Amino acid sequence: MTVIKIMLTSKRILLPTLLILIFLFCACTDLKGDTSYIPSDTEVSLPEFSSASEAKRALVALTDGDVKKSLYTDEWVQEYRALVSEVNSLVSSPPKDENECISACASLYARLSAHLSKAELVRRDVPAVYIYTDKPIGREEYVDAKVYIIDTAASNRGDTVSDITIRVRGNSTASAEKKPYNIKFTEKTSVLGMPQGRKWCLIANHYDKTLIRNKLASDFAAICGGVPALQNELCDVYLNDKLCGSYLLTQPVSDGSIDLDTKKGDFIVERIIVLEGENDFYLCGDAGYVFDTPERQELSRGEQKEIIDFMKRVDDAIRRGNEDELKKLIDVDSFVSAYLIHELLKDCDMTTGSTYFYRKDGILYAGPIWDMDLSMGNVSRYYFQDKYHIYNNADGFGDKTGDSASGIWAQQEWFSSLMKKDFFYNAVKEKYSSLTDEIKNLYLSGGYIDTLCDTYGASFSRNYNEAGWRIDIPYSDFEDETPRPTFEENIAELKSWLSRRDAYLRDYFGIK
Repeated sequence: MTVIKIMLTSKRILLPTLLILIFLFCACTDLKGDTSYIPSDTEVSLPEFSSASEAKRALVALTDGDVKKSLYTDEWVQEYRALVSEVNSLVSSPPKDENECISACASLYARLSAHLSKAELVRRDVPAVYIYTDKPIGREEYVDAKVYIIDTAASNRGDTVSDITIRVRGNSTASAEKKPYNIKFTEKTSVLGMPQGRKWCLIANHYDKTLIRNKLASDFAAICGGVPALQNELCDVYLNDKLCGSYLLTQPVSDGSIDLDTKKGDFIVERIIVLEGENDFYLCGDAGYVFDTPERQELSRGEQKEIIDFMKRVDDAIRRGNEDELKKLIDVDSFVSAYLIHELLKDCDMTTGSTYFYRKDGILYAGPIWDMDLSMGNVSRYYFQDKYHIYNNADGFGDKTGDSASGIWAQQEWFSSLMKKDFFYNAVKEKYSSLTDEIKNLYLSGGYIDTLCDTYGASFSRNYNEAGWRIDIPYSDFEDETPRPTFEENIAELKSWLSRRDAYLRDYFGIK
């Protein structure tokens, strides 16, 4: 085995020797989209063929890779096929002379290696995620798969091609026909320029006809500050080359968004109303929580008790409302931001699930914001639980206006106690006032929502016109039963709802 050192000075590959070409294939088997990802100063191990039979086997092995031709440009695929044809011809009718055969195989091996290293992926108007697996994907366990995450040419944040494991994710959404997924890499990986993480989520947004509520909530959290903002990207998802539709590729709550040291007592818990297992615990008023990170089985009984006792101290302190005591236990700004976000966007499920709190360095923080498809008016008016009637101010519930954009919603449980304290109420009002322009920009013409539609509109169209999902019918018992007949009308209704909600809350807080 020979080791050489080479220098690459640009994206254009220098080809001074046959051996460098062979190196390029070896260096790019873990594709990252183009050769600019090859280090400029690299030590490389190169194969040496000791016999014609060894050279032919190596050449054949080079053509046996699973090349997903549909993901590459036609020009690149045509040249690849021509080279494979040359390989087949050479292997079936090799030169009789041993050295001549080795030389011919090595030359063709180099050409094919160089071509593979310069694979040109097809780039579309939005990032695309292609998943390939020969196993059924279920909810209970992860199965092996291959993923290609391809950026747009305009973004140039890099591509990822990797082996992964995948399973269906979610609770009610897991039963939907358009499945959401969790994917796991073998090691922490950055995708589309986002911070590294081993686990990533593909959110289907199937119960939201606009497809943007989860992204809007996450991006607004970043604008609001105070709570961790999960980085994400809207993309097209394909499973075994079949378009599944528009998805949100996002960091999960528990991997990458919060820098926790669980060995020092940091943790994440989730508020959830349906408590069924050993992973559950209660606070005053039957508020139920589950361990998220670490999971309960990873903790000793003493560690579990310490976390539960801490949460009870926080619960007691919030109910007493002493500002000095609270500031020793919670990060007030994160609670202010979390309340503001939940109140403005009116998340239907904020006290029944997917509401998170985490402790870092002995202080409890609110967030991250998660699972906001049933928010901003996209909530059933007829589901049997009272909270749905209260949410919509319908049938004599709430303020009885019949408009879900009206009424105070998020003053429940901890936030009910906190908003009765002047220091917390004033902090919320001050933050809301400081964000007036940013909130208006969400719904005004030419603002945030319009920009999302301009950027991802073709993808949204494919979700309904090519992937085949209906926009005129509800897909769950929890979402709005009467979606508008067109995508544009659903977007207009979302903007109108946010405008009405903002007007209501500005009036409530006395903000002009």
